[in-house]
Amino acid sequence: MKESCTQIHIGYQYFLQIKQDILTGRLPCPYNTAALLASYAVQSELGDYNLSENFPGYLSDYSFIPGQPQDFEKEVSKLHQQHLGLSPAEAEFCYLNTARTLELYGVELHYARDQSNNEIMIGVMSGGLLIYKNRVRINTFLW
Repeated sequence: MKESCTQIHIGYQYFLQIKQDILTGRLPCPYNTAALLASYAVQSELGDYNLSENFPGYLSDYSFIPGQPQDFEKEVSKLHQQHLGLSPAEAEFCYLNTARTLELYGVELHYARDQSNNEIMIGVMSGGLLIYKNRVRINTFLW
């Protein structure tokens, strides 16, 4: 059964939102996973890697993560070369499928203070509440 245009549009909007959340640091992402996600985003936007068109520095106008180090582009480019033949929709699906494995995926964080006035974060997710201190989960309350 084929997906409707509405389903494809919603999937694309969701892809854009997660990409923005990673770029702004709202959704923390380890370096290696961020490089893989960025390579899927590049495949979605630019298509297949082409040696005659994708010269060194072809990603210099792109930002994928906060405080992006210079060597990040090289890693993304290397991974982009492995996605030959993926359509934009397939690359976006791979992006979302990888992003859902991130620890804070689907968690809405809110700043709070505990009984000792220490700063904590309360994570709200579909399965319950999570309590974080210094970005480390210290407690879970399931629904």
